Amino acid sequence: MLRRYRSGVPALLVTGAYAVAVVAAAVVAPATGELGPLWWPTLLAGADEGATATSPNVLVPLLAGAAWA
Repeated sequence: MLRRYRSGVPALLVTGAYAVAVVAAAVVAPATGELGPLWWPTLLAGADEGATATSPNVLVPLLAGAAWA
């Protein structure tokens, strides 16, 4: 029965690693004030020069990352 779902465990591991990376970046972004590590894996774009680590600037990429996972 497990032969049908061989890719289930690797997919779960990749999704879990992505979710951990996004959450870690969401924790680090407000602490450092740098949004680049959060924007790149979630929005696939670099952060703007004038972007500050405010609640909306962290929450939107975090929700986008949750949608990807």
